[in-house]
Parts: sequence; C-alpha cells; structure tokens
Amino acid sequence: MLIKKVKDIFICHSQYHEKDIPKQAGFFWNPKKEDCTRKSCVPCKLGLYKTWWTDNIENAIKLLEWADNDTKAYLKAEKQKREQSLEMSKKASSNFSVKVPTGLSLYPFQLAGVEFMSQRDNTLLADPCGVGKGLQAINFINIHPEFKKIIIIASATMKIKWKRELEKWLIKNYKIELAESNLKSKISKDINIIIINYDILFDSINRKEIEEKLKEAKQYPTKNLSKKELDELKKYIKKLEKSKYILRPELKQNFDLLIGDEIHRVRNPNIRSKLFYQLKAKHKIAISATPIENRLKDLYQILHYLDPNTWKSKWKYLWRYTDPKHNGWGWEFNGSANEEELNHILRSTIMLRRNLNEIQVDMPAKMRQIIEFPSTESDLIKVEPYIEKFLQLKAQLELSKCSDNKEDYRKSVMALKLAKKTIDGELFRVRHKTAIKKVPFVIEYVNNLLNEGETKLVLFAHHVETVIMELHRKFKNNSIYITGNCNPKQRQEAIDRFHNDPKINIIICAMLAAGEGIDLIAGNWVGFVELNDLPSVMYQCESRLQRIISKFKTIFVNIFVMENSTDAKIAQSLIEKQDAMDKALGDVEIEIEKDEPVIPIEGITTTKQRVKQEAKLITPEQIKYIVQGLKIIAGMDSDRASVKNDVGFSKVDTYIGNSLAQLDNLTNKQAALGRKLLLKYWRQLPEQIIDNIKILKEN
Repeated sequence: MLIKKVKDIFICHSQYHEKDIPKQAGFFWNPKKEDCTRKSCVPCKLGLYKTWWTDNIENAIKLLEWADNDTKAYLKAEKQKREQSLEMSKKASSNFSVKVPTGLSLYPFQLAGVEFMSQRDNTLLADPCGVGKGLQAINFINIHPEFKKIIIIASATMKIKWKRELEKWLIKNYKIELAESNLKSKISKDINIIIINYDILFDSINRKEIEEKLKEAKQYPTKNLSKKELDELKKYIKKLEKSKYILRPELKQNFDLLIGDEIHRVRNPNIRSKLFYQLKAKHKIAISATPIENRLKDLYQILHYLDPNTWKSKWKYLWRYTDPKHNGWGWEFNGSANEEELNHILRSTIMLRRNLNEIQVDMPAKMRQIIEFPSTESDLIKVEPYIEKFLQLKAQLELSKCSDNKEDYRKSVMALKLAKKTIDGELFRVRHKTAIKKVPFVIEYVNNLLNEGETKLVLFAHHVETVIMELHRKFKNNSIYITGNCNPKQRQEAIDRFHNDPKINIIICAMLAAGEGIDLIAGNWVGFVELNDLPSVMYQCESRLQRIISKFKTIFVNIFVMENSTDAKIAQSLIEKQDAMDKALGDVEIEIEKDEPVIPIEGITTTKQRVKQEAKLITPEQIKYIVQGLKIIAGMDSDRASVKNDVGFSKVDTYIGNSLAQLDNLTNKQAALGRKLLLKYWRQLPEQIIDNIKILKEN
C-alpha cells in the first residue's frame, strides 16, 4: 500500500485485501470513469480512477507509515504542527511578549491566547465568557503594527465597549469609527478601524425605494403582457430581490483583519450571514464562547470561512458530525456525532479554548467592566444646568472658608444644601428614565450571554415595576425575582429555585431587598441594571455570589449605562472605589458601614480649620509663588473645564482657581487654598514654583 500527495489530495494505492485500511481512515473510493456520479470529482479531473483518495489531511496522517518519502515528510511536518496547536489551544500561561500601553498588563492566559493567534492567519477564539476574548483580539492588533484596515463586527449593544477598549489598549494611533446605517452616514475612506453591527452590513441607501418598486412589480397585472415583457418583469423582480444581499460599498475591500464578535449570529443562512461571508480579510478572528455546544450543523459555515482547506465539503461535514436521520420525507441534520474528533481537529487547527478553572488561578476575585449602550439623547444634558449651579456653589463654599466673616460660610453651606436637594431629585428622575431605556439593551445583552453558554445570571436593579418586572416578563420561563414585596418564604423559594432548578438561569433582584444576607453562589455573573451611589451597597450585592466555599471562583461584574449619561460618569468612580476596596480587604471579608456617595462632581475640598492652620505657616515669599502658579494654570484654562484635555483646572476647581487667579494679592487663607489647588495640578507648573510652596515651616 502506498500513500501519495497529488495536487491537493492524497491517493492510496492498495491491494484488494487492504481495502478496509483506507476505508476506516476516511478515504473515498473513486470507481471507473463511467461509474463516478460525483459532481466536480477531484480525482476524475486528475484522471485518477479505481483508487482510494481523500482531501482531508487528518485522514492522510492516519496512514502516514505507508506514505512515500516526500509525502511522509509533508505529513510529519503537518502532524507536528497540529500537535503543537493542540497543546497551545489549552495553554493557560505564556511568556510571549506583547507591547501594551503604560500601566496596563495582560494575564498569563491572555498572553498565551495572543501567542496562539500569532501563529495562524485565522482563529476561532472560544474561551469562556468574561475572560477577555475581545482584549486578546485587540492585542493581536498590537503585534501587527502594519495593519491599516480593520473591521470589527459586533452586536449593537457592544459597539461602544469595543471602541473604549481599543482606545485604551492600542499602542498605535488609529482612526476609529462606529458605523451607522448608511441611510444616516457613510464610512470615511481614511478610517483605520470600522466597528459595525451585523444588522447594518447591507447597502441601505435605496432600500425604501427598492422595496416599494418590488411590491409594485409583484402586484403588476401580467395577463396582458407578452412573453418577452413577462420575462423582463421576472428578471426585474429577481434583481430587486437580490438587492437585499448587496454589501454596503465601504465594506467591499480587502481588510487586514476581521474580528467577528458573537459569531453565533451568523450561523444560520439568513441575509445577515450572506452579507457577513462576503467580507474579505487576510486575517480573521471569530469569537464565540460556545462553538461546539450549539447544533453542529450551524457551525460548518463559520469553519469553512475560517479554514476552507480543512472544511471543504458541507455534506461530508454533516454526514460525519450531525448524526443524520431520515424522517420519511428527507434527511435531518439536527443531531451530533463524533464530537471528540471534531474538538480534536478544531484545536489542532484554528480553535483556542481554555478551561475556566485553570485560568482563574491568575484572575482576580472579581472582574468589573462598564457596558455602555448607544444613546441618541444624553440625560447629562438635562441635569447640566443643575450641576453647573452646584459646581459654582461648591466653589463658593471652598472660597468662603478663607473669609473671616462667619456669615459668608453659613450662607454658602445653606445654599449648597438647597442645591443638592434639587439636583438629587432631578438626578433620581433622569436616572429612572435612563434605566427604562436600558431595559431593551439589557435583554439583548443577556440573550447573547445565554447563547454563549452562561447558565446562572444575577441582575440587580431598583425600580420594581418598570425595570425588574419588565425584565422578568421578557424572561418569564427562565427567571425568578426577589423584591421588597416578597415575604421570607417567597424569597427563600426564589433562592432555592435559582440554585436547584435547571430551567431557572436568571434571578432579578431589588438591590436593597437582596443585597445582603443571602447566597447566590450558583452564579458567577452579575449585572447592575441600575446603580447605587454608595459603593458598599453594590459591593455587598456582588458578594452574594462569592461566599467562603466559592472564594476561588471569579465573579464577572457588568455595570450597564447609557452612553454619555450621568450613570456613565458615576460608574467609573464606583468601579475605582470598589477595586480599591478589594485591594484593601485582600482575603478578609468585612461589613463596610460608612462610605461617601459617588456623584459626578469632584474637586479639591478642605476644612476651615485646615485653612486656618496652614495660613499661619505660609510666608509672603510663598504667596508670590502661589499667585504666579494660579495665573499660569488659569491662563491655560480657556475652555473653563468644558473639554477633557489635561490642561488647566477641571470641574469645580476651575471656579476656585480662576477666582483666586484674578486677585493680585492673596490673604494667607486664600493662599492656603490656592496652594492646595496647585499641589493637585503640579504637573502643569515649573519645578521652581512647586519646590517653593510644597514645604510649610513653622514661622
């Protein structure tokens, strides 16, 4: 018996008594020319008849010992390459070097992921949910500085998150654009990275006109038409119907890299899929947490797109891996077979998938991220006048601490309290309205998680009827809820069902009703649909999923906000405070009784007593330097803190700094306040000024 590589196939020359060997290895028999019924038969094109053959290298490797010298060398190299890929597909750590921005770092398993992708053109990135698949894909860009054109296809709810992560992690300056339907806008030619959702890949410029013409053409009376006119009409209708599958013009190019997030969205043969598979790229990364757990027949198109050399024939794939059944009318391919073999081949070629238990060793106890949903209307605009007034009053309060008139301070405190009461009420109203807007996006996001294999999800919110019950109505068959209206028995029943009922994979909790005193350790994913201004309240909610017996598992925390909303401003501060809390506590779990509410207004703050004490220590020489420093920063503060540019003062400080900078002579108390401000913005000042004001000596 002899195995030989001919063009792109492998031929097996054997004796009759050896026929079972190639057959069991997956080779096909090609009969005499007149007996072959296969369409586009490769051996027939090569004039090879009455022989066993395969175009699957895995099958050929099984018969490596019978190969000729050249074929054996080729197969040995391929076998070694696949064995290395198989090992790397499970690798949980690596010393691979990836350049990232200062202050950032990748986990060892993420470095191993980038290394895996670096060794192939296309990758099926199939790590579990929440471990940074997108982050690994972004750092694949970092190791390829030559990339100029990149397209990222994701769900509408994830587009902003992708943009934020790209801006945070990329070491090269790319022009990034969030694409909209091209009824609204076109993508500029000089854009390096396009982020677009699956549903707007088609050319929609004339969509409405096309649909109207199509409807008119189908209703057109045909009985009075000649055969020629009827044929022309049919051609016109067919042309209009095909227009649904036209890719928008800006995407008809060869990209350096394509990243398909939530790739399960293009498993089925619909318009979205047909458009997606028209996209061309030198490198492709398909992201999915559950590529094999879903119906295997739906996986073929993705595999063929990523690795057409291995997955050439859809029918061979279906017959091998879907356990086909005949229902009396035709064949059904809804089952699964030979899953271990499929998993082995995928890992040996394109698939990267690590075990969550192994990679959690290097992960923190909690991984938090903000998920921003697109917004057409910013709630921040509605409360901006209130916040602006509050900033001014807060600045006046700080400045009044420099006054010797006690009445100035008292009036400032009263004015600030009144303003805070007003802004709190307005913020509550706006944030409630924002929460209602978030619900449809949260539903889509949760559905994506369920499709990716998450089994137990915990959602926290405040408003019962408009948020909690609305979510429960959407997930009625697979969710349970806990609110303040639940009695102790109902509350415990909900907890028990979440833990023990396989049909219940979502529990929706009112933050104050379920934030303490219960265990929800069946889940490792938590989402905050609404926020609480106190970090400790949200910290306690997260901790429901992580008790002593489960302290080694990672909890994935998602905070949902609308783009540019007040919640978005608050969320970042919450995450920073919660992460700081984790670092401070270490492995010790304590109850936090007091903490300051997080509001999107910050600035320097001090006490009257501190101002008075420091004023006694400031020298006339230091006052001159303080005046000079205040005027320097105020001179750079032309935008009055309206633009985030690391120049001038920011937020409430701009009112304090500019007020003091207008004075040529400062009292000792005013100088003490100005000194505190300058020490905060020291990077914008000459060293001479900082050196002369930072030390206070007893006079």
